[in-house]
Amino acid sequence: MPFVQEPLPNHSGATSVRTPQPHFDSTIDETWTNPDGILRQLRLHDPVHWSPIEQAWIITSHPHATAILRDDHTFSADARIATGRAGQLVQAVAAQSPLPYDSLISTTDGAAHLHLRRAAAAAFAPTAVDSLRPTIRTLAQH
Repeated sequence: MPFVQEPLPNHSGATSVRTPQPHFDSTIDETWTNPDGILRQLRLHDPVHWSPIEQAWIITSHPHATAILRDDHTFSADARIATGRAGQLVQAVAAQSPLPYDSLISTTDGAAHLHLRRAAAAAFAPTAVDSLRPTIRTLAQH
């Protein structure tokens, strides 16, 4: 488990070790081989985690994530303004997409996001999904 341990002085002048705090680092193999471990620790101890290595916030709490996703005045889905490794990765992937960047629900905010979401909603309505169930089942079995 990738943890950061910081020595703390105690009252006698000696040092003790603080309880390990979770530390997200995508360069560590264990982050990918056992993501549940670090994500569980973050949810319990640091649900809104700043990763200096990623230069990004790692959000592991549903209430925090929901609040962030609903607040497009403070936060943005537009990764073109992101910095650090996380921003560079998202920008590189977006640059290879055949679709215009501002035509994706996941990368737009505000009115543009709402317009795209409404346009796609009919395709994800329960009746539309139910009509695809036999085809999806057949494809999944082969």
